[in-house]
This record gives sequence, C-alpha cells and structure tokens, in this order.
Amino acid sequence: MSDLNVRRAEPRDLPELHDAQRRTIIAFCAPFYETETLETFLASGGLVAEALVASGSYRVIARGPRIVGGAGWTDGAPGHPAVTPAADAWLRGVFIVPEESGRGTGQSLVASVLADVQAAGRPRVDLLATLNAVPFYRRLGWRSIRAISLPMDGTPEMATVWMTRIEPHPLRRAA
Repeated sequence: MSDLNVRRAEPRDLPELHDAQRRTIIAFCAPFYETETLETFLASGGLVAEALVASGSYRVIARGPRIVGGAGWTDGAPGHPAVTPAADAWLRGVFIVPEESGRGTGQSLVASVLADVQAAGRPRVDLLATLNAVPFYRRLGWRSIRAISLPMDGTPEMATVWMTRIEPHPLRRAA
C-alpha cells in the first residue's frame, strides 16, 4: 500500500470525487437498494458536499494520481429528525472504489480520519451506514444503534443504520 496517499480534499477534487462516488454507490449499493432509490439518493445530495470539502475535514486517498476513496467528519449530526446530536463527531461521505475493495484501503482511510477526530478531542464518533457498509464498520469497531430511513427529494426513502464507535477502538490498538 506504499503507493497510497491520504491528503486533504480540495475543491478541484470534486468532479473526480463525485464520479468515483457514483461508481461506488452503484456497484456496492445495488444489491441492497432499488434502482429508483439509488438514483434519487445520487440526485438529491448523496454525493460529497462542497461545504464538507471546504471545511478541511474531508480526506481523499489516492493511488498514484487517481483518487480511489474519500471520507470526512463533521461535528454536526446529519439533518434527520430521528438522529439526535449525541456524538462528538460524525463520520461522513466514506467510500472506496470497487477495485480497491478488500485491500485495506478503506481501513487506512478511516484510520486517518479518526486520527483527525481524536486530535480534535472528540471521543465518540457516530455514522449513518448504507446497508452494504454495516459489516465493514462493525469490523472497525462500530455497533448499531438503530435503523433509520432517510427521506430524500422524491418518493423513496433510503434505509440506513445509525452506528456508534465501540471503545477501545480496534484501529487505536493497531496504530
């Protein structure tokens, strides 16, 4: 993995980020969601927001010059009435392109973002996971709180799972 580089995302990365994230969502989420749900999700703000990149808390991971994933964090809860701001930080916009799956790339990226969160003094990290990503987050030390259906612009809702990090965190032990 020596040719991998994690760095702060920049606004100029957004077109490549959005393209990679679209491919990832279609490839990994299709077995878990109806096509209409995914299309609505992508059309209604399901991609990494410009504001998250501008905040400086979003990271990309690149293999050579090509972005192969992204992840970031915010201190505010996602805008959903069933989600209370119990966490100190929220993991946001995590994705790894399909060809990087199973290579440790996602774990490396999440570890990098968690290091930023911990440096900011935020001990609890929550997230809303797509159904396909729940096993990945469980392996990294999160536990499920409850299922949440996210309303979107349009008719379908998107099923997600609200998860919180379990202490002591496995990535901290490995670091």
